[in-house]
Amino acid sequence: MSDCLHCEINQLVQERFERGDTDLVEMASMMVESLADLILLAPESDRSNLMAHALSAF
Repeated sequence: MSDCLHCEINQLVQERFERGDTDLVEMASMMVESLADLILLAPESDRSNLMAHALSAF
């Protein structure tokens, strides 16, 4: 396991894509769902700022 979460996520996405067991729309939907789950882990008072930051990075 790497110290780079970004690298691990990209590797997982690449592996799934190469296996052909999911389409790009489904994969993007799952990634957005994971981001929403991450935002919900934050304290309620921080969620709107975290969501804004995530969207600005996008």
